[in-house]
Amino acid sequence: CQKCHGPQGKGDGPDSDPKSPAADLTDDFRTELNTDGILYYKVLNGHVPEMPAFKSKLSKDEVWSVVAYIKTLRKP
Repeated sequence: CQKCHGPQGKGDGPDSDPKSPAADLTDDFRTELNTDGILYYKVLNGHVPEMPAFKSKLSKDEVWSVVAYIKTLRKP
């Protein structure tokens, strides 16, 4: 995730395209749009066009762990 989203999840990772940066996972606006289920779906299936799917690399439990981690990046 860090390659695109960066170490703090702000979308500033080294592989993030400056013209179409990765999502800032700490943004309050995204918190409302991306419920746990939506985050799970996006990690599992990817998000066109830039974010790859991880369903062949992560188990369902691992995807839920990623969702839990993403939630720790959000502002309280």
